[in-house]
Amino acid sequence: MLPHHTTTGAGAIVTSVAALANWMKFLLAEGEFAGERLLSSTRVREMQSPLVFASAAEWEEFGHSHYGLGFNNTTYRGERVVGHSGGWLGWSTLMRLMPARNTGVAVFTNTGANPVSSILINRVHDHLAGNEPVPWLDRLRDMRRKALAQQKSDDAAKPTARKLNTKPSHDLADFCGAYEHPAYGRVVITQDGDSLHWAWRGTKAKLAHRHYDSFQLPYVFGELNPDDLVITFATDRDGNIASLSAQLEALVPDIVFTRAAAGECIDPAFRSACVGEYIRGDQTHVVTEDAEGELTLKIPFVPLYRLRPYQGATFSIVQLDGYRTEFRRGPSGAIEELVYHQPNGTFIAKRSP
Repeated sequence: MLPHHTTTGAGAIVTSVAALANWMKFLLAEGEFAGERLLSSTRVREMQSPLVFASAAEWEEFGHSHYGLGFNNTTYRGERVVGHSGGWLGWSTLMRLMPARNTGVAVFTNTGANPVSSILINRVHDHLAGNEPVPWLDRLRDMRRKALAQQKSDDAAKPTARKLNTKPSHDLADFCGAYEHPAYGRVVITQDGDSLHWAWRGTKAKLAHRHYDSFQLPYVFGELNPDDLVITFATDRDGNIASLSAQLEALVPDIVFTRAAAGECIDPAFRSACVGEYIRGDQTHVVTEDAEGELTLKIPFVPLYRLRPYQGATFSIVQLDGYRTEFRRGPSGAIEELVYHQPNGTFIAKRSP
């Protein structure tokens, strides 16, 4: 069986060597197994046909790679081969079919991101074809040595990309909270001692301060983690940490996660305490609570506004981007002021006695 893991990649499929061997027999027989036709030969050939260009050949022994309906299609030393790989943290597999020889080979390994599977399958293919073995181990060992040397050089260059002698604009506790994106989900930032920690979709790691309000994830070998990813926090115009961004996708701008509401504004009891009339000049501003327990604001001669929890005792005005209202307590602890934070200034309405 595949090594046990908490992840459920590929739809939580769990298989065995025997089952995969039967799968290869079925494919090589073009849809038959144990004398029974399970799928048309036309359909099986279509599955294995090259339909979309995937990549150019990296080695002269291989042809260009194409993708079919679930299978990679290429050539090895002039012979057509079809197959696919699979893996997760702690394991990897590779299956390759040689249709002209009615042969299939699959290799399971208990480590991830390693070339063992392809080295072994290439060696089997060389033997079956009667060819002199290609020294894949020597080639790939040399590539690894060069990659490790380059990594040391890259690591040495990292400090030059930082702005030295800087510090965060806020206390670390101010960065803590949940940040949300409608497609990418929720990032949670916590503090442990003098460091921030990130958690996102099953990954978690300590953040190192890079410069100003940017922090960086570590490189963690053998673990699923956005290695060396830079996380940058941004403030709103009032100086509150309002979002974080990271370049999760190489070909698109940074993905921005907006800070989730937190503080008194999400407390139903606090929202009820904000209900009332507030006077500014000769106008009465009326705060009410709707059937869902959310606050609304009515100012004379303008439409009814809905208030969305923001941070602390502050709410966003839903219909007015960048406009917020804050409910401030007086010495007695009761709500006494409705404060408007607007792009053009700050304005206060006093609670009616």
